[in-house]
Amino acid sequence: MKTRYRLICRGIRGGAYYCVDTKTGKRTSLGTTNADDAQQVIEAKNNSERQPVLNLQIAKAYLAGSDNGITTRTWEHAIEALTNTKQGANQHRWKTAAKDKAFLALLPQVIIETKGEMILKVLQMGTVSTNVYLRGIEEGDYRAIRQLPKARVKTTTNAVQQGTRWILTTELSNSSPTPAIMTRLKAVREQSGDRILPAIYSDNYIALMPGERRTITTELNHADTRGEKPRIVVGGFNVNQA
Repeated sequence: MKTRYRLICRGIRGGAYYCVDTKTGKRTSLGTTNADDAQQVIEAKNNSERQPVLNLQIAKAYLAGSDNGITTRTWEHAIEALTNTKQGANQHRWKTAAKDKAFLALLPQVIIETKGEMILKVLQMGTVSTNVYLRGIEEGDYRAIRQLPKARVKTTTNAVQQGTRWILTTELSNSSPTPAIMTRLKAVREQSGDRILPAIYSDNYIALMPGERRTITTELNHADTRGEKPRIVVGGFNVNQA
């Protein structure tokens, strides 16, 4: 079987050794002028091509010498450990993010055994952050924003009590030809209309382009409702409160 990686030495580089990938033609410095060390690296790379499963087991054995949990540590363990370093509302946001359906297949995977394709799939499925920038015709002149027509934002909210917490899922849709700027959600008590604090929103103060739909989840403690059912009020810069 033809080996994929071969070793070369470049005298003009002070006798440094390089690895040449015969498949791609790419040349990579091995960071050494020692022939024996360089040869070991080349042999390891070629062995990994011939016997990837065995190579993984060998790597696990080496790594376990300094971290005995590395062979069984999953992404769920890692995210949980990171979440435990957070406090209060920040910790709650981490817990909410970890529930994203994009992570479902990744969480039980052992980190050291996870393939790149799996991580790429998570990135493709996960929620992408969005940023909206406003620019005036003249630099720094935003007065025209005051002339934006009112946008029509339709909303429906489903409120469900789960033990000591309320989960409110709000569907937003901009049915007008005008962007809805700084669209904000506010959790209030159904009868009094008083604002409920604290409330954790999955997103807020968003921009909705014409025809765009968004789903936002709000979580709050039942004790903070003071016996009233919670509801969501929606408003915005050019959105009438509803």
